[in-house]
Amino acid sequence: MKWITKNKIDFICCTFIVLIYYINKRFLIKNCEGVIGYFFKCYLNDLIAPIWILALSSIILKQFGYELKKLWIIILIGLFSGLIWEFIVPLIKTTSVTDPYDLCCYIIGTIIYCGIKNIINYR
Repeated sequence: MKWITKNKIDFICCTFIVLIYYINKRFLIKNCEGVIGYFFKCYLNDLIAPIWILALSSIILKQFGYELKKLWIIILIGLFSGLIWEFIVPLIKTTSVTDPYDLCCYIIGTIIYCGIKNIINYR
């Protein structure tokens, strides 16, 4: 359990994102309508995915003695993951589609993760 205390913020981020994903899949998509329902169905997962990917990457990198600190590396990982899901996966999985708004959500999610890390590191 030492790795949890060593990666407390990233562990909390991963756990919180899994919880949001579960709530979205089980309740929000089914019970919300209109613009909000459309957001939950089409964009929320793309918004939270980079937060989970970056937090998990940070946990893994810390196990090897590296730390995910540099803003340009964080942005690169977030952008790269969005590009993979929006342009490479639709070539493999025929039910997936490329949506530029999804890529915007990945960028916003990456910015949110950077904000979380900056607020915690600023303390």
